[in-house]
Amino acid sequence: MLVTKGLDSYQEMDQLVASAGLDPRAAQHESLYTAAHSGNLAELAASSLDVIAVLDEEHVFTFDGHDHTAQYLATNPKYDLAPGLYGNPGALAATLHEFLPDQPLTTRSRITFVVAQPNEGGGPA
Repeated sequence: MLVTKGLDSYQEMDQLVASAGLDPRAAQHESLYTAAHSGNLAELAASSLDVIAVLDEEHVFTFDGHDHTAQYLATNPKYDLAPGLYGNPGALAATLHEFLPDQPLTTRSRITFVVAQPNEGGGPA
């Protein structure tokens, strides 16, 4: 089983990061899923496997507030954050609290599951 997300996953997080001034270009950065995403995973798998099934699900996740969101942001390599913010959820949360009202953040993404098995012939298709 192969699993990935859509290219537009967590756009709401991009908007929050830009609005807080943490990374004004947050929405312009390349997706973390550029190489293998919901739109191309089945095709990538089919190059060397027999694809049996493809399932897409909408995933909705809500971060409780800035402190919870900052825990995720501290681990996310997508954004161009100021020195001292990478890996520092406390500093990220403080910045979010300084510039934006604290509230839950609901994010959405499409998750794609590809079920595949080795080709009958044993080699690439």
